[in-house]
Amino acid sequence: MPDQADSAPRDTGPQGGTAFNILAGAALGGLVGLLVGLSASPIAASAAAAVLALLVTFFGFGGSIGALRANVSGARMVGFGLAMTAALLAGIAVRAHGSLGPDFQQRVARFEAGGLSPDKAQDLAIYEQLGLRTGFLADVEAPTAVPATSPFAFNFNQDSADANCGLLNARYIPDPNERLEAMAQSAEPWASIGRAGKAKPAAERAAFAEAAYQRRCGPAAAR
Repeated sequence: MPDQADSAPRDTGPQGGTAFNILAGAALGGLVGLLVGLSASPIAASAAAAVLALLVTFFGFGGSIGALRANVSGARMVGFGLAMTAALLAGIAVRAHGSLGPDFQQRVARFEAGGLSPDKAQDLAIYEQLGLRTGFLADVEAPTAVPATSPFAFNFNQDSADANCGLLNARYIPDPNERLEAMAQSAEPWASIGRAGKAKPAAERAAFAEAAYQRRCGPAAAR
């Protein structure tokens, strides 16, 4: 009579040959590496956390899980490690060089389309892309805390000082129309403030811009 242990299903390891396991590991490693490399973005960070949680189960690092415990071959581990390293470097390079965003000329054109002069448009584009204050922004005071999204100055983070409080000060942009346009080109809530101000009569724009600025940044910031 056959032994019951002999009739039980046996764990024969991963299906497929060496090439299959290398490709499977490389695909997973490439996905994880790219997500981690781009994880400065909150969405990518959340996706990376979810994938890494699945990896813990896949590789069995979270303790014994019985029959569901993964039996990973060395070939798959090698493919995963090599692909993750390459994809991680690629993701960091894409993030660091802003390859997924507009280039410098597109940034300048966007500010010029809003009515800013070419010189000011270039200064704002440099500040937005690199965080450097040049031209009329050279004397703008730095924020008390660096925003979490630095060096992309036109992103707003609720837990950080608003870098635009220095940029949008009337001392640096005295013309109310240009000031409201700069607000409209910034992230929310500045964009809504700028659009609302531009819709007002010309005689009311300066007072509206200053009132909105002080409400957002405080009276001390306007001094």
